[in-house]
Amino acid sequence: MFCLLHHKGKVTVNPLDLDQWTFFVVPTAKLNDAVGNQSKIGPGALRNHGAVETSHTELHRCFHQELIPPGH
Repeated sequence: MFCLLHHKGKVTVNPLDLDQWTFFVVPTAKLNDAVGNQSKIGPGALRNHGAVETSHTELHRCFHQELIPPGH
């Protein structure tokens, strides 16, 4: 899982406000297969490699849908 503080307003930015964050969910194995030992990755590359972009309100559902095998 990756997290991006997408809010750009310097006066109103609040890292504690989860509405100002975007979350990317992708299985580690899938990402490792795509980029190997690369140490940095941006949002565009995450999307290109199949990461699911979600908000904090949908994070739990998305996490289980993408990373937990069915029946677990």
